[in-house]
Amino acid sequence: MGHKHRHSADPHLQHTIDWAQVGHGNQAVAQMAYLCLGVNVILSIAKGVAGYGWSSSTLLADAVHALSDTISDLATILCLYKAKQLPTARYPLGYGKMETLGSFFISCMLLSGSVSIGVHALIQMLDRLAPTLPWLEQARMLLYQIPDTPAHLHTHEHGPALTEPRAIIFVIVNLIIKEMLYRVMRTTARNTRSTMLEASAQHQRSESSASIISLITLSGSWVGYSWLDPLGGMARAVHNGVDAWRLLVRSLEHLCDRSADSDVLQSVEAALASASTQAKENDARPAFTWSDLAVVPSGPLLVIFVTLYFEQHVLLKDAVATEEWLGERVRAVYPEMTMLRTKLSIRAPSRQL
Repeated sequence: MGHKHRHSADPHLQHTIDWAQVGHGNQAVAQMAYLCLGVNVILSIAKGVAGYGWSSSTLLADAVHALSDTISDLATILCLYKAKQLPTARYPLGYGKMETLGSFFISCMLLSGSVSIGVHALIQMLDRLAPTLPWLEQARMLLYQIPDTPAHLHTHEHGPALTEPRAIIFVIVNLIIKEMLYRVMRTTARNTRSTMLEASAQHQRSESSASIISLITLSGSWVGYSWLDPLGGMARAVHNGVDAWRLLVRSLEHLCDRSADSDVLQSVEAALASASTQAKENDARPAFTWSDLAVVPSGPLLVIFVTLYFEQHVLLKDAVATEEWLGERVRAVYPEMTMLRTKLSIRAPSRQL
């Protein structure tokens, strides 16, 4: 083996990853996305009918918001459909980043909604304080120049219609459903390493937290503390905004091929070191060293790049067989998600690992 050897993209990708298993993981994520879509459609219809029948502007606004949530659900399903497709000659590393792109889209929606809610709540607070603090009038007028996002301003104007007991039941039911969705989606997201499903789960948590704040601030408003409503709105905006920003930054980092977390790198390094030691102790397999390790997330996948070094007398077929064996060892560390790209060389590395 007197030359460097680099495998072509397509055959190697097909060999080193069980796409049926990856598809199973994507299927679990897709099922959660369909579940979320169905729940939002049902909530939208129920709130719309109840809001119209009880003349509740708040429930009607909630219905519009639930309908807008289906946009992110549809985007999630579309990205998942594309992400589970097999690699092609044009996209040799697969479509895993489509899921990251979906996470970025949902994070942007969450962040813009948080900003709109915060501005709207601040305006409401200034409306209540302006009569007693005239110097706030100018600040209030400046904020009125900032356009709101109607679809996300749905939990902070509690008119008399919301005192309808049956309308309050919808707030409680919404809280229970959204919290249950959050817990199920978060568990699935962690099991499948889906950043997009994690963003969707965080969206459900923001909705459940909004319902809690609505109940608290509504109770305070009933006993005369009307300022609790905008204060709760600002608290919700800050809480949701921080989570949305974290998810947005994480999505951007993955889109820019940021390296995997240190614990993932350490696990892959440990698997490579163990395989290298086992090869040295097994005469039936040629010994090798390795360097230039890079682990890059691609949606639910981990794309691993590494250079393997063999002695000059090693035959190419033996080196390739060892490479395939190594792929199985590394894949055992992260089943269903590992894609291994290797470069074989006879050149001794500058340092032994």
